[in-house]
Amino acid sequence: MLTLLAKEAMKGNKPSNTFKASSFATVAKVIFAQFGVECYPLFMENWLCTLRTMWSTIQTLQKKSGFG
Repeated sequence: MLTLLAKEAMKGNKPSNTFKASSFATVAKVIFAQFGVECYPLFMENWLCTLRTMWSTIQTLQKKSGFG
């Protein structure tokens, strides 16, 4: 999902600190096509908000020995 959102940002679909609704719709369609999991744009938006709140914890864990 992050790779897809990065591509959307390069296309100019991230005018400020959030993505356009069309970007979330595109990500949801690609996830459905690749994995057969039904996703909605709102799910993608909520997941990104969750990821943002957990990002500092993720970075701390990655710096620890034994984590990627």
